[in-house]
Amino acid sequence: MALLQKNHTLSSEFIILGFGDLVELQIFFFGLFLIMYLVTLTGHTTIVLITLIDSCLQTPMYFFLRNLSTIEICYILVIVPNMLANFLCRSQQMPFLGCALQMHLFIALGGVGCFLLAMMAYDRFVAICNPLRYTVIITRALCLQMLTLACISGFALSLTLTMLIFLLPFCQSHEINHFFCDIPAVLFLACSDTRAKEIAVFPVCMLILLIPFLLILLSYAFIIAAILRMHSAEGRSKAFSTCAGHLLVSVLHYGCAIFIYIRPKSCYTPEQDKIVSLIYTNVIPMLYPMIYSLRNKEVKGALRRLLVSYNQMRQQPNVTALTVLLIMLGDDPIFYHKEAPTAIVPLSGSGRS
Repeated sequence: MALLQKNHTLSSEFIILGFGDLVELQIFFFGLFLIMYLVTLTGHTTIVLITLIDSCLQTPMYFFLRNLSTIEICYILVIVPNMLANFLCRSQQMPFLGCALQMHLFIALGGVGCFLLAMMAYDRFVAICNPLRYTVIITRALCLQMLTLACISGFALSLTLTMLIFLLPFCQSHEINHFFCDIPAVLFLACSDTRAKEIAVFPVCMLILLIPFLLILLSYAFIIAAILRMHSAEGRSKAFSTCAGHLLVSVLHYGCAIFIYIRPKSCYTPEQDKIVSLIYTNVIPMLYPMIYSLRNKEVKGALRRLLVSYNQMRQQPNVTALTVLLIMLGDDPIFYHKEAPTAIVPLSGSGRS
């Protein structure tokens, strides 16, 4: 605690340099990433809404997808607004505790996302490799337990990692050559020998990144083997289509994260890290809804039914805001149309997705 107080005294704030060296492109980048930010928020919010409302999407796979999208919304809210503000000025002051909080939330939400991707791989493994026992194994209670475990693990490991880093003395430059308080950028400013801390940080990164990724790869090894044993070409195509989106998202997510965080301080290159982090925090989250929905007939069908219900609602006279909400939640008789979903069923009530 004394070290933390001393550290806070030596460095009451950090300076986030961001992209101050690209003055002539600041406005262009601000507009570009603002559009990407709005597209990302819209895409993930849409997934959350339709997986909550549509009765056909009340399966474990979409339960995890809904929570993954919720995590992604919180994740980009931690990083992107500050980044956009940084585009409008050469540098940005960040309080010591504010920087620590941003890093903690960033790591925690990213860690929860990593664990959820691993749990989605397990869900696909059971659905394809053991379909007859799917509803017995993947129950609503198990899904809630896994989600709770992911959240507790993500925030606990993040708190440990953040404390390890911010207990270091920052007695030299306080200028962070990045657009947010990222681990390598902050660790680079420490003026003491950080090798011991790096050794302590590595196992935490292993638990958050490498172990879940290896579990995903192991699950997909069994999944691919099971798919190749299928006699039906239609069954193989459906199985590959269901898993392809999740596998692509996992490779993108873990690939960038492992490149940035599983390496020593001596390999830190600020400009390269900023570019990879831009992709990791802006481009990839924007692609998630597209990857999961463009080739997913169930999601597109749910969105179509939602639009049908909304159009029916607009045609009704004297529709109030409360009526709109009731219709969207499926509590209005208009909602029970042959083109619309019938009712929300329990999570464990659906077998395969």
